[in-house]
Amino acid sequence: MARRGPPVPARTGPSHPGADQAAYADIDDTIRRTHGYAKQGAGYGYSKGKGLNALLGVVSTPLSAPVITATRLRKGPSNSARGAAAFVAETIRTARACGANGLLVLRADSAFYSADVINACRALDARFSITMRMNASVKATIARIDEDAWTPIK
Repeated sequence: MARRGPPVPARTGPSHPGADQAAYADIDDTIRRTHGYAKQGAGYGYSKGKGLNALLGVVSTPLSAPVITATRLRKGPSNSARGAAAFVAETIRTARACGANGLLVLRADSAFYSADVINACRALDARFSITMRMNASVKATIARIDEDAWTPIK
């Protein structure tokens, strides 16, 4: 874990205005291309190019700009879900330490959809919005919804 104790913004003043009301924690992975042969941790991933694979945890509020609050560098073609639950817990704890004591919503894409990630959110009293893959089971469930049960988006 990269974080040891309260983050500096928590000791020097509020880093996320409005975090006592509502805050958002976004989790995503990214690959940054590298050039040269001596890049520590660089590997070939799904982008087919040599790069650094990192997880990012970003916290924002309706009144503040996004701030990176957690990072984890991973080797090569690591699956996004690998270690995701611990990373989500670290991001939520850091957000709380930065003053996000109101509603906290974790947002992530389908790569992070797992029982472990959802359980981490629930254990730390965070809501979540995580997309899920459209597999056969999900498609079948959607197909069973009556046409008159749908609500139009306005």
